[in-house]
Amino acid sequence: MRWLVWAVLALVGWSGVNIAGYYVFLDGSQVADVSASPYSYAGIDCGTTSTFGAKAHHGSGRGRSRDPGRRSGREHTSPMFQWSYASPGCCPVSNGNQAWQPSRFTGTSSNGKGEYKYAPVSDSQALACATALGGDTLERRNVNTQFNRYLPSSSELSAFESTLNSHGQTPTQFLYYPKFVTGGCAAGQGGHPTTDFLIDCTAYKWGIPADWLRAQYVKESGWRMTQLGDLASVRCYDEYPSQARVPPSSVYQSMGISQIKWTCDRSDSAGTELLRWKSTAFNMDYEASVVRFEYDNPNGDRSSWGDSGYRPQQQWLSLCAWYGGYPWNNSGQQSYCSAVHKRLANRQWLSYTG
Repeated sequence: MRWLVWAVLALVGWSGVNIAGYYVFLDGSQVADVSASPYSYAGIDCGTTSTFGAKAHHGSGRGRSRDPGRRSGREHTSPMFQWSYASPGCCPVSNGNQAWQPSRFTGTSSNGKGEYKYAPVSDSQALACATALGGDTLERRNVNTQFNRYLPSSSELSAFESTLNSHGQTPTQFLYYPKFVTGGCAAGQGGHPTTDFLIDCTAYKWGIPADWLRAQYVKESGWRMTQLGDLASVRCYDEYPSQARVPPSSVYQSMGISQIKWTCDRSDSAGTELLRWKSTAFNMDYEASVVRFEYDNPNGDRSSWGDSGYRPQQQWLSLCAWYGGYPWNNSGQQSYCSAVHKRLANRQWLSYTG
């Protein structure tokens, strides 16, 4: 807080009072007694707003201070100068973006399951963290280039958030976290982000290990935004994009790097069409938000599905619930986990060269 210290000393020196040092306060409590400047305080929590204060004191009697510039000598125990400081969010120090970031416990559901909430960092902070990481700058899938650069517009995000699913719920009402889904990581690297950068940015935002996402996307699509999956015959053929259609009446329901499955009856991933295949950043953002939902059980929404075997805060099963986590820990979910484990172990994405 150098600017705070210099401001105090300048005022004190101007008043002509002999100053030996000063006290520093944080939120009304004294945290330091120093005699040299500048002074820096490193104990501020990330993403919080604090009130710093300072007061000068004479050399005689550390506990007896006078308001600088006052002739009365009136003692005081509160700071004379105060400023509010809003600290930015912080990049995880331990393991970079390769560790699950903790959620906040908020209570217990009526069925006895814990409820947690995670506060994803802002897009700007996630971008800053991913940039500071200085990771892989090679585009390992050139086919993704145009999709990586697609930054969703506010109107597109509004349409996504307002779409109702087959139960009459918006994405946020159903899965809690989609209100934070923006695809904002597409703004990174000067608007020309690599696929690997987008994974780093998404991992920072959602507190999910980046290499887990890398391995999962290998399993899902080989890191290709053009990947198609889940071929099915449908009655709403024309509602799917042309690249997903197989005449006369079949479509690929899953698209993009994480293979977001969208069905025209809005029972799956309502609101994600068209952004699921237009924007790599949105595709990752949405998938990570669903994984986080499975992990946290916010407001007891996940445990309310009537799945007695479900348990929150289970890392691998939460990631693998993307494939299908109902009922919890089913054989398909287990097999999917094994497949992702394998790709994580051999780091298959490093073999992609364009």
